[in-house]
Amino acid sequence: MADKVTTNNVLKLAAAYSDGSTRTFSVDNPKVPVAAADINSLGAYIKEHEVFVNDSGATFDAFTNAKLVEDETTKLDLTSN
Repeated sequence: MADKVTTNNVLKLAAAYSDGSTRTFSVDNPKVPVAAADINSLGAYIKEHEVFVNDSGATFDAFTNAKLVEDETTKLDLTSN
């Protein structure tokens, strides 16, 4: 058996809340390419419908940062010597 390499994309979104706090969300294997307009539309929907509320009751304001990260993992075959 050989080593196995897998590649996954992760979309990391930083979000600001009405009380000044921030949260980070990770979305595994998003549709690629990811468009800024799509992220902004999602943020507008989340804010309008109050989808995200933090522990203190503050509401989501906007995504402040978005990064698409490619994550490569190598599973090593320990059975072959």
